[in-house]
Amino acid sequence: MKSHFDQSILSSFKLIDCIVNLSDFKALHELLINRKLFYYKNKQLVLSEFVWQLREKLSKNPGSKKLVIDEIVDETYDLTLSKFINLPAKIIDSSGFDKNNIESVKPKQVDCRNYYRPIVKIIKEWRGKNPNASELEEEMLVGTILQKLVVKHFYLSRKECLRKNRPFSVRYDWKTGGKIITLWYPIEIGPKLLKEWLKKRIKKSDLNDSGLGARLQSEIDRSFFVGRRVDLDNKFIESGPRTDPDNGLDTSDINHNLANIVAAEKVNNIENLRPSIQSLGKEILGQLIQRIFRDLADEIFEDIKIAKDFGISKATFSRFAGSHWQKRLEHDKEVVIPDLWKNTAKIIASDSIFIEAASEAGVMKNITKVLSITKDGQ
Repeated sequence: MKSHFDQSILSSFKLIDCIVNLSDFKALHELLINRKLFYYKNKQLVLSEFVWQLREKLSKNPGSKKLVIDEIVDETYDLTLSKFINLPAKIIDSSGFDKNNIESVKPKQVDCRNYYRPIVKIIKEWRGKNPNASELEEEMLVGTILQKLVVKHFYLSRKECLRKNRPFSVRYDWKTGGKIITLWYPIEIGPKLLKEWLKKRIKKSDLNDSGLGARLQSEIDRSFFVGRRVDLDNKFIESGPRTDPDNGLDTSDINHNLANIVAAEKVNNIENLRPSIQSLGKEILGQLIQRIFRDLADEIFEDIKIAKDFGISKATFSRFAGSHWQKRLEHDKEVVIPDLWKNTAKIIASDSIFIEAASEAGVMKNITKVLSITKDGQ
């Protein structure tokens, strides 16, 4: 939308309001280029300069879970900037129809309006309670809120980038040589395989190396996370960053990813399952688990029907993935939880995307209870 006034005379709040409600590119340009709303080490900075300082701080203190640190730092910086500078253009065809109002088959772009929108709401509420406040007070408040918001999304961006590069990982505290080394590995390879892999790479002299944990994590990342796939129908597990806070969780993608990761874990560790389930073989077992999750998503899950379709007894299916235990979970501490659901609860609890989805669905309480019962010896 074209502006008919000089953006430079507007307050920063008015600029943000124009960005959010008018998709005003000139207002965005004025905000990004000329408004020094950020403070860092007694200096006033524009948004890009402030995000660069956050990037520099992160690069000097990478923490213990790093991949190639330059890659994560750069991805975090780029993703954070895109959240506050990317304003998708409106596409109007010759008939005047707004194509942005129809669902596109292309991936959704990051839209800065979604990230500035909370500021508009907060300032309007504040102005309603403080009608006599000065423009200077408003300007300072906008700067304070925006700086907190950018810092928040910088660290959320870092988590998103780590999750994208290291999806569906679980923590492993490896006890060796009188010390504990915390590492992160893909859930489907299992702790037994990881331990064997570690033993082949460690010499006694290495245990005195203070950087051993970081070196091992880097090797794990290169060996298991880069170009990662699961050994199930050669399907890749995709876990792109969720960059649009107003769109909510895409439950269909989450259900699909959860089904893939649970199936991969079970198929790759089939030798640890009950003999009656092992006898299905890897391919049929994978199909069974995919069917279970698909029927659950479609709300047509029936124990007997699935067991019959896969040629297994009702008792075998009940022990592996039955559903009747859920009714007893609230009041019965002795309830026996089927193998598949114990494993699914652990996988959900290992990844923040799954945790968020489970919380929104109102089932996180039950998952926590399953984990508690499993920990107590089941």
